[in-house]
Amino acid sequence: MHNPIGQSTGHSAGSSRGKRVEDSARGVVVLGAEVETSRGWRYEVCLQRPGLGQTDHVVTLSWVDHEHWGGGTVAPSRVIEAVLRYAIEHDQDKVPGADELWPTNFDAARVRRWFPRMDEELSIGA
Repeated sequence: MHNPIGQSTGHSAGSSRGKRVEDSARGVVVLGAEVETSRGWRYEVCLQRPGLGQTDHVVTLSWVDHEHWGGGTVAPSRVIEAVLRYAIEHDQDKVPGADELWPTNFDAARVRRWFPRMDEELSIGA
């Protein structure tokens, strides 16, 4: 049975539904399907965070942000992995008024508004 995006799921983070991104003390990012769009890419993402369970999201990455964060030389999936990994690692540092819960659908640029220092601190290996 398929659960709607944004709902907690019973999938394990290591399931075959996506590429497991390295674990961190704060959680796990699992990238699912990647779809190229007219403005960039769209990803199905599963986040597993201690105490918050597992949630599904659709995250978009624009061509402009891909170029900004990855210099056009890093695969878009690596960029989205790094952005989400950064967000999970810094979730407790969200700016006041930022959403407590991550929205079901959001653009990677929104993460920049949650964590204003992200552009300076984000590290994306080639």
